[in-house]
Amino acid sequence: MSQPDHITPVFKQLRGQLFSVAKRMLGNDDDAADAVQDTFVRLWLKRDSLCTTQQAQGTAVTAVRHTAIDYLRRRAAHPTAALSEQPHGEPAASEPVAEQDREAVYREVNALVETALTEQQRTIIRLRDMQGLEFDEIARQLGMQPPAVRVQLSRARKRLRELYQQKHSQS
Repeated sequence: MSQPDHITPVFKQLRGQLFSVAKRMLGNDDDAADAVQDTFVRLWLKRDSLCTTQQAQGTAVTAVRHTAIDYLRRRAAHPTAALSEQPHGEPAASEPVAEQDREAVYREVNALVETALTEQQRTIIRLRDMQGLEFDEIARQLGMQPPAVRVQLSRARKRLRELYQQKHSQS
C-alpha cells in the first residue's frame, strides 16, 4: 500500500528553487521547466521510498541537478542551432566540450572550493550555485545581510577564477 503523498506539497514548496537551479544550469526557461517537470515525475515514481519530507526535499534538489546534467549531456551529444543561426541552410558548426573535460573542470573547481575558500564562502557557494537559493534566503540562513552575501559570493568566485587561471597559465 502506498504511503501518503508527501511529494506533491514538497515539490510545490520547492518548485521555484528547483526552477532556479535548472535555469542556472541549462540557461533557458523552457529547458528548465521541462527539467523540473521530469524531476517531479522521477520523484513521484520513487514516492514510496522517500519516507520523510526532509528526505524528499534533499532528493528533489539533487534530482533536478541530475536531470539538468542529463539535459546538458543530450545537448552535447546532439548539438542543434536555431535555423536563423544557420547561414543559407548550411549546418551549424559546433564543437561541444567533451564530457570528460567538463567533469575534470568540475572536479578541479570543487577541489579549489574545498581548499581555497573560507567556510562561509564555501557555504554560500553551495547554497547559491548548487542549491539555487536566493540571496535573501542565504542571508536568513547564515544570519547575514543580503549585500554581505553578494560580496562574499563575489569574492569567492573571484578567488576561484584567479586560482584556476593561475594554475592553467602555468601548465
